[in-house]
Amino acid sequence: DVDLRSFIRLDAQHDDVAFQSSESPANFKIGTVAVKNQFSREANGHLSGPAQAILSNWTLASPEDQLSGSIKDVRIDVAIKDFDPQVAKAFNEQVSAIGQAGQKITDSGASPLGGLAMYNMLTTLMGKSSESFSTTFSLNGLSVTGPNEETKAIETFELGSIGVGFDMSGFRTGAVKSSLKFGYNGLKL
Repeated sequence: DVDLRSFIRLDAQHDDVAFQSSESPANFKIGTVAVKNQFSREANGHLSGPAQAILSNWTLASPEDQLSGSIKDVRIDVAIKDFDPQVAKAFNEQVSAIGQAGQKITDSGASPLGGLAMYNMLTTLMGKSSESFSTTFSLNGLSVTGPNEETKAIETFELGSIGVGFDMSGFRTGAVKSSLKFGYNGLKL
C-alpha cells in the first residue's frame, strides 16, 4: 500500500539468516524468518486482520567466551480491527515535525505543555486509530550455556516458554476493555 508505505498483504520467508561482526568472533544465526500480514480493506478504507512474525531456530556460538545459546522460536501475533491509516499517518507526521524541529520525543516531558501535547498525540493514536487490537509475544525453547562468573564452571539456563499478551477493544464505542496475559514454564537454572 503506497499510502501506508507498507504491505497490507505479505507472505515472506527468509532462511539461514546469519549475523557476523568483524569486531566479535561470535556467530549468530536464525534458521527461518517468516512474516505474514493478512490485512484487508473494509468499505470505509480502514484495515482489519491478523499479522504474525515467527523467527525460528536461533543459534549463538561464541567459542572465545565459552558461550552458546539457542531459541526454538520467537513469535509475535497481532490482530487489528477497523484500523484508520489516516490517524497513524497524522501521528507519524507530528512525530516527524518534532524531529525536524531539532527536538526529541523525550524533550516533550521538559515542560507541562510538551508532556500534555505528547499525551494528547498518544491518546488520539490509541483511541481513534482502531476499534481494537491484540498482540501476543512468545518465546519457546531458550537455552544458554556459559561459564558462571564466580565459579567459572559451565552452566546451562533453560526456559521452556514465556509469553505476554495485551488486548484492548471498544475504543470507538466508549466501552473500552483490556486484558493482559503473562505466563512461563520449564524454567531450569
